[in-house]
Amino acid sequence: MPYAGEPSNPFGVERFLERIDEGVVDAYCRFFDKVEDLSKTLKEEDVIPFDLPQDPPIPVAIAVDGGQSILFREHPFLSIGLVRVSASPFPWGGRGKELRFPPVEDQIAPPALLGLGEADGFRERAREAMRARFSGEWGAVGEILQVFSRRTKIGLQDLGTYYQKDLEGFTRVLREVLEWAYMVWILEGFSGAVGPSRLLLIKDGRLAQTGVENSFRKKLKDYFAQSGALIVGVSKRSRMVQEGLISLVISEWLEDQANRLGHGRFLIRVPEELMKEAYKYERQWNAEAEQTFSLGRRYVLRLFEETLEPGQAVAVLDIPERVDEEGVKTIGAVLKEARSALFGGSVGYLQEAHGRASIGEGLSQKLRRAIMERLRERLPEERWWKYMRILQV
Repeated sequence: MPYAGEPSNPFGVERFLERIDEGVVDAYCRFFDKVEDLSKTLKEEDVIPFDLPQDPPIPVAIAVDGGQSILFREHPFLSIGLVRVSASPFPWGGRGKELRFPPVEDQIAPPALLGLGEADGFRERAREAMRARFSGEWGAVGEILQVFSRRTKIGLQDLGTYYQKDLEGFTRVLREVLEWAYMVWILEGFSGAVGPSRLLLIKDGRLAQTGVENSFRKKLKDYFAQSGALIVGVSKRSRMVQEGLISLVISEWLEDQANRLGHGRFLIRVPEELMKEAYKYERQWNAEAEQTFSLGRRYVLRLFEETLEPGQAVAVLDIPERVDEEGVKTIGAVLKEARSALFGGSVGYLQEAHGRASIGEGLSQKLRRAIMERLRERLPEERWWKYMRILQV
């Protein structure tokens, strides 16, 4: 690559071409043949047009943010994890009024979990930390997990042992369980006046759960099915729209169907043939497969028809198998109506939920300063300055 302002050497094209044999061109041809074959797998019944229903459900988006190394991330043993889950508000109690859900925060303290020089004690401490949360001894987090456990019948035995593996596993499972628990808490505590069937829960990311026992997923699916609430997982980053072969097929379908219908108000239910091409294992996408991770069927929806690139502003949706076609149409219509031009095309409700859950650098710095002030009060001045130099804080 030439330096800025420097012209490229125009010579040598023939020498480059001599090194490209016919095998390269053949590979290109095979690639596009595969795109053509996969494009033919779309059936007419997999294209689902929709219009905005007269009485749409109330959308509530849920998002979670944070991780295990928010404070002092340069020193993992001292780092403190922060997790926060929140939701977008919905109209309640008259014109212009809305119900705002309080965000819920949790902290993960590695010094307490990792112990001091105890290499084999993490499993027991992780079990105790999770038990404390599920037993209701953990403030707002404990209260929400109590509601979650009581209504879904999910307990510690359904979490499995992955969260006991290491700090990253503990944080990951806690984040995801807390997100599910927050949804159940909303349904149980705030849907009484309108009824659960009048709500559409919008989860940030896939409807899937790894790192737990199969009983966890089964009980969760049973709960949402009995509640009657609509639920959808919305992903902006997926191999459906980001990887070459699959994204070309999706882009072609979206373009062709928009031209055929004369509008962009439709979803595409992704055929099994394309899912098998996109994923190595069936349990990654088939909600009915044995040992599956997935809790929904895959759809794609273009939020904006006019884009610079064919695959831009495309949302990948997971919708439970139990939802009938009218429910699928309703979900598509609500998400299309809530589209936002920010971030290359996204859903406005999710943006709002993200803003409420976000743990930014400003918050981390404030907490860091507060902790350091407390620590300074506890340590002799000489030791304080000694460790601050060593840690370069």
